[in-house]
Amino acid sequence: MPHAPSLARQLLSDWGRAREQADLCRKSHADMHAGAIETSILLHADPDLARPGYEAANHYASEHPFLLTPGMRECTKSETIGFPSHTTSEKAHTVPAGLTASFANHLNALGA
Repeated sequence: MPHAPSLARQLLSDWGRAREQADLCRKSHADMHAGAIETSILLHADPDLARPGYEAANHYASEHPFLLTPGMRECTKSETIGFPSHTTSEKAHTVPAGLTASFANHLNALGA
């Protein structure tokens, strides 16, 4: 019998598929907070929720080993780790649509 993927792995793959469908940074580690995928969701839900200036708030951090020790403010002045400028109005609709489709698959698997 094949090994069923863990919930965490499945959720990461759902997010990965949404990133891929929207042609966003595929490395969740590089786009992990206030980056393109999260900004896309905010712009879709309510554009006023996106912080003014997000278009210029990109912060690349390939490594952030002490993120949990001093906190995000010590790692990045913008409190962003990622690429919010990569978001477009089209991607702001593609990301939630992809996540919704993935969620529907989970509900179907549960028989809901």
